Amino acid sequence: MRFANQVWQRYKTDGQFQDIVETLGAGGVLAGAQAITTDMSPAEIAVSTGLGMVAALAARPALAQGGFALGKKLDRRIPDAQDHLGMLAISSPRGRAIYKGVLEEVGGKSAAEKDIILKLLEAKGNQNYVRADGTQRGAFEGLIGGFGRKYGDNLAQGAVAIGTPFLLGNSGSETDETGQGYIQ
Repeated sequence: MRFANQVWQRYKTDGQFQDIVETLGAGGVLAGAQAITTDMSPAEIAVSTGLGMVAALAARPALAQGGFALGKKLDRRIPDAQDHLGMLAISSPRGRAIYKGVLEEVGGKSAAEKDIILKLLEAKGNQNYVRADGTQRGAFEGLIGGFGRKYGDNLAQGAVAIGTPFLLGNSGSETDETGQGYIQ
């Protein structure tokens, strides 16, 4: 239990650790999909998974930084964006406050479940809406940077997972003796 608590504490406060944990999870899912849908060898799947993880770990912070930079410019142009965007981003400070109220009103969840949900939202909010120096990001800055962080790795990792079988020639499609293609 102590190890799990240490992992949880680090997950809540360390964006890079979140990236690694989530990338490992996605790597496992994509490797399983490759094992089921292609005729790649375990070694080829391992190489593809490794390449996908490298691509994901590079894409996530790069696209997040691009999103933060674009969002910062938008925040300067639309200073009251937090009043309107809070409902779009559940992990934003406003979104968390709204969702906490919804959890209280709707009910149906135990106090422990509500606590876990709010802590997960806080972990994501800290990653996307708080700068390294502890200052708060603007609404667009957090939202667009969060999208880059959230989806940049998925796009990169998925592209590698989908492309690798074709590059290796193991997409699962073959031709019969007449030269006509068929899929196994």
